[in-house]
Amino acid sequence: IVGMISGGGGYIHEFGDDGVRMFDMFKNNSDIIRGFKYNGLGRYQLSPTGEKYFVGSTTYFNASAEVQFPIPVIPESLGIRGAVFADAALFYGGPKTYMGSNDNPVEVLGNDKKIRSSAGVSLMWASPFGPLRFDYAVPMSKASTDRVQNFNFGVSSKF
Repeated sequence: IVGMISGGGGYIHEFGDDGVRMFDMFKNNSDIIRGFKYNGLGRYQLSPTGEKYFVGSTTYFNASAEVQFPIPVIPESLGIRGAVFADAALFYGGPKTYMGSNDNPVEVLGNDKKIRSSAGVSLMWASPFGPLRFDYAVPMSKASTDRVQNFNFGVSSKF
């Protein structure tokens, strides 16, 4: 049985008067918090058609706790393990507007400093193709505008 606790954070600040580019902002991913689509939470803009475009944030903090264990009915020689986890993250900060089409400023919404959290289970396999990981996460706290993604599959070097 392996227990892991991890945390992280980041802050970006511009030099000069140009501001931080939208492409340089911090965006959520499955290494920061599981249960949400990539770049699917936090600050966003609305297009003229009403579609949300998430723009990222200048500050983020995250924490994760995980317990990995062998699955009793599966031989350990197959390299398959299970895990349970809990993640939390906070994204905030950034410009209040970005330039839209025709150089019109478009307001950025959703800068509410709300902590997002999720919990879930994982199945990990040390396969011949490399370590594979299947996560199922359920958001425990989220904003109504956040985009949820319960299943995640990835190649990992973390086990």
